Amino acid sequence: MLRTGLYIDGLNSYHAIADFQRSVPQPEIPRRLHWLDYKKLGVELNRTSVHGLPSERELVAVKYFVAIPEHREIKADFHRRHIRALEHSGVQIFQGRFKEHPAKCAACRNTFRQFQEKESDVNLALEMYHDSMMNLVDVIFLLTTDSDLAAAVKRIQALSSRQVAVVPVSFSSRSASKELLSLSMNGKVSIRPSLINRCLLDRVVTTPFGDVRCPDEYWA
Repeated sequence: MLRTGLYIDGLNSYHAIADFQRSVPQPEIPRRLHWLDYKKLGVELNRTSVHGLPSERELVAVKYFVAIPEHREIKADFHRRHIRALEHSGVQIFQGRFKEHPAKCAACRNTFRQFQEKESDVNLALEMYHDSMMNLVDVIFLLTTDSDLAAAVKRIQALSSRQVAVVPVSFSSRSASKELLSLSMNGKVSIRPSLINRCLLDRVVTTPFGDVRCPDEYWA
């Protein structure tokens, strides 16, 4: 049986879900879609028919890569809670960071603070490469629209002693990366709001270390 891993670009996915809400009025697309259980999503994706792959597959890993935006208080609180809930669900968390650097407005020449996510994409690329080279997975579901990860996929395909299928996954609110699609022999998988709705965490997740509640701002 083929072994499957789901590798999630956390902030890319967060903004893709936000795109649903910008394009379709609430309450049709509730804000709570952010409170997504990626372990449940991995189970659902593993059941999805994928071109060229057998239907019998085993989900062996779900890995979530994210940096907490500490400069945005409400969002940072959500991500901290979401991470705790996901860990309890069985998702492995890999945290990057935000780096602050000064920037200058081209129009008015004033300087301002700018924050850039660091390490998340590198961590994701390294984990995919490690798991492929160590023969831990046969199929990679890669949830991102970031074309920068195409280089890692090319390296995996070039150096792996066996064929590892890398299947691009994206939320239907965003177009899949053309670079990633060009490297896939198995097509792509698109996630619609109806699937997300089936994979939400409980509003209050009870863990051995206490309850984790979805913030009110994210449960509309």
